[in-house]
Amino acid sequence: RIVRCVCAGFFQNLAISNGPVRAGYQLATSSVDTVARIHRSSIITYAQQPPKFVLYHEILNINETNYLTGVCPVELEWLNLSWLASLPRSPSQSVYEDYTFVNLGPALLLSLVGRKCRKIPELEENLQVLFEVDRVQSKLTIWGRKDKLVNAQQYVQKILDTERDKLRSELQEFEIIGSTRVLLGAGAEPRLVLVEDEYIKIFLTNLPQKISEEQIHDKCKRFGEVRNVTLIRRNQNGISASVTFAECAAAHTAVKELAHETWDDYVIQVRPSFTRTSVDSKRQNYTLKVQWYLTDSECTGRVTFSKAQAAQQAYQIFTRRHHFFCQFEMSSVNPTIRCSWPLTPHHGHAIVHFTTVEQAQAAIEARYEYPFRIEPSRRSNVSIYVRNVPRNLDETNLKTIFTDSTNISILRTRKNVMMATPADVNATLQSLFDTCTSFQPQSTFIEPYLHDGQVVAYVQFTDEREMRKIASDLDDMKLEMGTGILRVKIQEQRQMNATTKRNESRTDEFRIRLSRLPSHVDEKFLTDLLDSCNLSGALTYTIVYRKKLPGDYFSYRSRTIDDDNQKAMNQLKSLFESQIQLFSEPEIELRSPTEDGRAVAYIRFHDPREIITAINLCESLDSATIERTELNQLQFLPIVSHRIVLQDTLAQAIDNKLEQTIKTIKEDSTYSSVNLLKKPITLYDKSHVLISIRGSNLQQSYKARLLFDDLLKGLQFQLYDHSWVTVLFDTAGQRFLSDLQYRTSTYIWWNWKSTFLRIFGEDEACQEAYKQISTYVQETITQRGHSISIPIPQNCIRLCIQNAKKFRELNNKKTTVVVNVIKHVITITGDRDAVTSCEQKVTQFLDNFSQLSGHVDEKKSADTTNTCPICACDFDSPYALQQCGHTFCRSCLTAYFDTYFDVTISSDAFKLSCPLQNCNAVCLIRDIVSILGFERMTRLAMIAFQIYIRRGENNLAQCMGIDCKQVYRLSDRSSMYFCDQCIKVYCTPCEVEYHTGMTCEQFQKLHNDKDEDAILQYNLGKSSCKACPKCRTPIDKYAGCHAVKCTLCNTQFCWRCLATDDTDIHRHFTDPDSPCYNRMLDNDTIADELD
Repeated sequence: RIVRCVCAGFFQNLAISNGPVRAGYQLATSSVDTVARIHRSSIITYAQQPPKFVLYHEILNINETNYLTGVCPVELEWLNLSWLASLPRSPSQSVYEDYTFVNLGPALLLSLVGRKCRKIPELEENLQVLFEVDRVQSKLTIWGRKDKLVNAQQYVQKILDTERDKLRSELQEFEIIGSTRVLLGAGAEPRLVLVEDEYIKIFLTNLPQKISEEQIHDKCKRFGEVRNVTLIRRNQNGISASVTFAECAAAHTAVKELAHETWDDYVIQVRPSFTRTSVDSKRQNYTLKVQWYLTDSECTGRVTFSKAQAAQQAYQIFTRRHHFFCQFEMSSVNPTIRCSWPLTPHHGHAIVHFTTVEQAQAAIEARYEYPFRIEPSRRSNVSIYVRNVPRNLDETNLKTIFTDSTNISILRTRKNVMMATPADVNATLQSLFDTCTSFQPQSTFIEPYLHDGQVVAYVQFTDEREMRKIASDLDDMKLEMGTGILRVKIQEQRQMNATTKRNESRTDEFRIRLSRLPSHVDEKFLTDLLDSCNLSGALTYTIVYRKKLPGDYFSYRSRTIDDDNQKAMNQLKSLFESQIQLFSEPEIELRSPTEDGRAVAYIRFHDPREIITAINLCESLDSATIERTELNQLQFLPIVSHRIVLQDTLAQAIDNKLEQTIKTIKEDSTYSSVNLLKKPITLYDKSHVLISIRGSNLQQSYKARLLFDDLLKGLQFQLYDHSWVTVLFDTAGQRFLSDLQYRTSTYIWWNWKSTFLRIFGEDEACQEAYKQISTYVQETITQRGHSISIPIPQNCIRLCIQNAKKFRELNNKKTTVVVNVIKHVITITGDRDAVTSCEQKVTQFLDNFSQLSGHVDEKKSADTTNTCPICACDFDSPYALQQCGHTFCRSCLTAYFDTYFDVTISSDAFKLSCPLQNCNAVCLIRDIVSILGFERMTRLAMIAFQIYIRRGENNLAQCMGIDCKQVYRLSDRSSMYFCDQCIKVYCTPCEVEYHTGMTCEQFQKLHNDKDEDAILQYNLGKSSCKACPKCRTPIDKYAGCHAVKCTLCNTQFCWRCLATDDTDIHRHFTDPDSPCYNRMLDNDTIADELD
């Protein structure tokens, strides 16, 4: 009755709610939309849901904000109905209605309202509604008039649907075996498997500044379905972005088509994105380097050698056989003096070179105290020809006259006439420098031939101060030697600073400067020439200088470079498409030309046969075909590169073997074209060792790689049963392996997803580690033969989770305790007596937990907002799923996800979704990774991969190697594949290791005509090898007894009769009934006795 009295007196002070508390109320009698808030003195401000209608006593204006005081909630039927009808706008129609979106995860809320709700003001202004975000309850409420609310609801729902699709389409890549990776989507469902160098993501760089993700998506969708586009960074050089496609073919096409495409005057750069894997060794890259020139040669160059003898031989070849003009130089790491004196008088003629034409012209017009006759040189406009040079002048004197000159040559001999250096020069030098204590006579180098009639020699010292003093004294003495004066010049010392390559040796360099070269001579010509003379082993550097491109060639707006690149790309494509049929289309990558006009393209192949076919094509091209390409001096250079990255601990374990292999390759002349580099590197903040193998000879590079491949196989310990995996990869097993590595100084590579271990180190240490692992597995399996399950009471689930450490402490070598909170079961496995003892402890724990929990169920509140739906207890480290917003304990979600660690689950059932019964939302891959962590996530990825392999629609097949779990993709274009686990190439039609030197038809015919032993004999010839009775691996025994063990399949057998024994073959030689009784050390075989 009191409220009705208030309504009768203050009905005109009606205020209508605008929705949330922060939006305030609108006054019913105001002609304009006057808004006022409830003053904080009113208890209504504490209400969870503000009343729709209130009456107020008065309005206060504080700091330009209206506040209502003396507020009383009312209903419209309590007010004067006639007065309500007289209002210009009905209060019931003016009230703000609401609509709530529930089960919105953090990711959806973030995409909708932005960080710190920065998007809300713009949304409210455009939609004319109000938004209220509740991150705790994972919901979003919209307030507004009915007509506006419907439009806003549809708009927000559309955004949520789009964002949900984006979240569900998110993929993450996980390494499985070697270079094989699986892409997992929402629910950890396997979407795609990538093998070898396949990719679905590409990187775009040098994008226009104002481009958006939507524009990039529109430009890329023509190649195929685009899953995601992400802008990576912005800077003054443009924008970078990543684009993820749904299929590999679309990504490959995008890389080819987008290369050098122009967007808003920006030349786009594109490259594929490959996920790094932990595979120890990778397949070699078969690359054909294509080179041509955009400018002419300057007909000068330089060749550098590491050995003096090789440099002398090259000097003779260049001058005698090809008539190059050569000048010898020496660059030493020690203090060095260059000594020279003439042996023949000059003819009074000299050639003086300058930098510019103006300097040469000024020298012609100048006046001199000597009766020179100067005229321009016929060969160059920056050189002059000087006649009437007095006999007492030499190059040093002329340098003081022509101060701007760069080089001076006085003619002393006839053209193309070479004179050998006299044999007594060495004795002359020793007599000059014998008084110097730091003089190094053994390091003296004398040019074998006179240079323009002069003797040239290089003398080394260990003390630079003494060297400078003797050089100064000799220069002042002006000793007459030969037909002139001894000239001494201090050579610039070769610096070995921090910028010098680590693998560069601290040795002297011997350089030959070349000039007057024919225009067709380039680096390849010189390298091939020296290689044919067996001098390439000492060759360290070769260059032929070329003219520079115009200055505006590389300008930002220049179209010349784009036109040249497009022209070259078309010519190369047409060349390969018209001439040969390849198994797969090669990838052509153009590089920007250098300043001196060197243009390079790289053509990458995935099959060794293809690059050989391409090289044969290039060698068979006639000059007319090459000229039609309009690419000057087109050359094809095969490049084979291998990169082997080893963990630092692995490299230390096999360091002696690595150094021995490197030494073998460097000293063996059969690897003359192979360049090796070994250096420490840092990857992911961890120390590694990189071994790089590069060379232009395919066979030599492949042979060098095989030497390292043998080291990387290690000693293999096969895991024949799943129980072995459990024994070695639980906590106790990994602790045992870590200790074993330390004790034996070995490196043991293990991974739970593989069926074997690899043991690296010295041979004896590896064998000792192998024996200890075998003993540990057998003893542990014997002790783990009994298992029981104990149910967990409902009121003890939370306490079991909180006290999981106590259960883990029960784990030891004899027992294993596993708590499954989803199935409400504790499982104990191990030795029977130990399991019984552990069961009593677990039961005692559960009894104590039951007493501690008491009557918790009776005291539970009806409000379950702070209760985990899985364990029915208060949240412990809550986690809200980003798709649906439902919240659970992290430990409960982990236990729930653990139930999917079962490879026997069907493909349809393997989809991780929200544990709540009424929610069918699939868990996002980001949620699963966040809960499980990377280590456990890789295990789940392996299970998903195995489920994917079982599907019939994929085109993957398992490697045909013995006990190899790697897979390869079936292809119509290639009949072979490389396995990065076996380190072998296999032939898919024949299902054997690739039969090098034989076609498939020849091999099949041989296989049909002969049995496997005959094939083995065909391949081995009359060697002493025998095949393993189990796996048929060739084995050669060069010493020792007849008890043999195959290191590949661990089969023990007798070398004489090939009898096998699973445990110990030595018993075969002690059995009186055996044909090999007491003959374990005999040299004969059963075959010998039969003969």
